Amino acid sequence: MALERLVDVDREVRVQSLWALSGRIALERRLGTEKRRLEKKALEAAAAALEDTEDVVVREAIRLLGVIGGPRAVALLKPLYNMESAAFRVEVAAALLAAG
Repeated sequence: MALERLVDVDREVRVQSLWALSGRIALERRLGTEKRRLEKKALEAAAAALEDTEDVVVREAIRLLGVIGGPRAVALLKPLYNMESAAFRVEVAAALLAAG
């Protein structure tokens, strides 16, 4: 499962794992089979991935938080809006809009 691959040494595997979680959550919402347990685990995984040393992993974690949405995701995203990188601020702004 994607959650188990979030600690892989290969950054591309970590990125793809975050991306897969985003897609699964979006699909389950569309089908009406959304599981809060998956969202909770994905939120925890995204929060941990924000500490990753690879920018591409952090960017995908920001996007995942936007997909998850809700007050906890917004709380994790808001402090990131002050990041030095303009590209990251754009990603955070888009995620905050998506998260509601």
